[in-house]
Amino acid sequence: NWTGDMEIALGGVYSNETWAQAAAGAFDERWQSALRAVYNKWYSKRTVYLRFAYQFNAGWTVWSINSSSVAAFKTAWSRFYYLVQ
Repeated sequence: NWTGDMEIALGGVYSNETWAQAAAGAFDERWQSALRAVYNKWYSKRTVYLRFAYQFNAGWTVWSINSSSVAAFKTAWSRFYYLVQ
């Protein structure tokens, strides 16, 4: 029954995955499916804020980035952005 704005953390990689795989498109289908579900459930009802790989720079998350994964993360973020469009 929530009628306010919605904030959803979406995207990222699991513990057995890498940002390089994400940059190559390995998770596009999963991300697109999740985005479709968000759109179908929430879009017409409220404002939805998507947070891609929420707290990716925290260091304690499975999907954290480091100096060796920055380029792959940027490419993965770009892929996710275009899926949202």
